[in-house]
Amino acid sequence: MYAADEYYLMAYEELPPAEHYDECTLQANGIGLLASQALRCVGRDFRGRGTVVTGILARPFVESILRDSAYLVIPVENRLMGPDVGVTGLLPAGDVIRSVRSNPRAEEPVFLPPSMFNHMGRTLDDLTPEDISLELRMGVVVPEHLGELI
Repeated sequence: MYAADEYYLMAYEELPPAEHYDECTLQANGIGLLASQALRCVGRDFRGRGTVVTGILARPFVESILRDSAYLVIPVENRLMGPDVGVTGLLPAGDVIRSVRSNPRAEEPVFLPPSMFNHMGRTLDDLTPEDISLELRMGVVVPEHLGELI
C-alpha cells in the first residue's frame, strides 16, 4: 500500500524516492507522481523561460526543481473545490486563468500540468488547453513532465 503524494506534502514529510514505489502504476492518482517527476529532472539545468502552473501543495517541490532558473512558478488556489484541495490534478481552468492573469510577471509559454486534464483533454470545468490559451491570450504547453522543460 502506498500513500498519495499529497499526504507527505500536507505532513511536511520528505517524499519517498521513486524506487520506493516498485512498479506501482498509480501516478495518475498522485501516488509516486512527484518522485517520478524528480527522477526525470536529475542533473537537468533548466535554461528556458516561461510560467509553470502548479497546485498549492506542489509549489515547494516544483520551485526546488526549477530553482536557479528563469521559470516563474505560479501556485493556484482551488476556489472551485475550496482551499483545502491543494493537489494539482484537481485544478479547474478558471482558477488557473485567474491566477495567471493576476500575476504581472507571467509570461509565455504557460506550462500547464498534464494531471489537470482528463483522458479527453478537459479540465474539471470542461476547458481544453486551447480554450485556456485563448482566454489568457498566451501560448500554452502541456508537457508530459517537468523534465521536458528546456
